[in-house]
Amino acid sequence: MKVYKDAEQQNASHNLAFDMSFPIKNDQGETIRPCNIMLHHNESQMIFCDSHDQSKMFNFDMERGKIVEEFTADKEKNISSMRHITNKFKNAQSTTEDTFVGINERAIYTLDTRINKKEKMAESKVYKTNP
Repeated sequence: MKVYKDAEQQNASHNLAFDMSFPIKNDQGETIRPCNIMLHHNESQMIFCDSHDQSKMFNFDMERGKIVEEFTADKEKNISSMRHITNKFKNAQSTTEDTFVGINERAIYTLDTRINKKEKMAESKVYKTNP
C-alpha cells in the first residue's frame, strides 16, 4: 500500500510516498489485514479495522510508519464487528477533528480518539432488535 500527499502540497515532480508492506503487524506480532480504511487527523493518521477481527480498530501514524494505538468501540457490549467507519462530517480528515462514526448491524457509535482508554466510545445508539 502506498499513500501519497497531494502534488499541490509538494513540488509537482516530487510526491511523498509512505510504503507499507503487507502484512502489517501489531505490537504482539499478529498479522493485520486492514479493511474499512479512513484518513484521520489532518490526513496524518489512518484508522482501520482488522478484517480477521473487525471489533479491533487501529490508529496508524503515517509520519512514523507504524501502528500507534489499538482500540475497540466498547468491550462491555460485545461488539462483534464494525461494519463501516467514517468521518463525522465532510472533509473532517483534513482537520484536527478527533471523533468519527462507526456503524455495525445493531448500533451507531461516535468514537473519540482522545479518550484515554482502550474503549473509545463517546456516544452510542443501540437497537434492541436487528433492523
